[in-house]
Amino acid sequence: MRERKYVKFRVDMHEDTKLKIIDRKPERDLINYIWTRVVILAGKVNREGDLFMSKNIPYTIETLAIELNRDIDQVELALNVLMELEMIEVTEHKVYRVKNFAKHQNIKVKEKVESNKISNSAEIEKEEFRNE
Repeated sequence: MRERKYVKFRVDMHEDTKLKIIDRKPERDLINYIWTRVVILAGKVNREGDLFMSKNIPYTIETLAIELNRDIDQVELALNVLMELEMIEVTEHKVYRVKNFAKHQNIKVKEKVESNKISNSAEIEKEEFRNE
């Protein structure tokens, strides 16, 4: 997939209860920083929220710490909070993923795009048949 040039953040996102919970924590600045950076990284790789350094290499806590210029302990703390709040998850293949990334970024998932292509093709065929 090609790199995205931007990601979307809602202007009212800080009214969300999960972000209010984060704002009550002493490490709120760190957690908010890592949250926004993780969303940006997910957009950069553009794999429906999965966090990869390159095409085949997923981020680990260690590589995220390097990428974010933070201590491993800080990254682990932030990721644990974000996982507790179900904002990120770890897949069965041990890949960090921003939950609902595609939905919030209005990214059409391949399956939906392919089913739309099929239904559009069927509509075109019907229209051609009617015009004959």
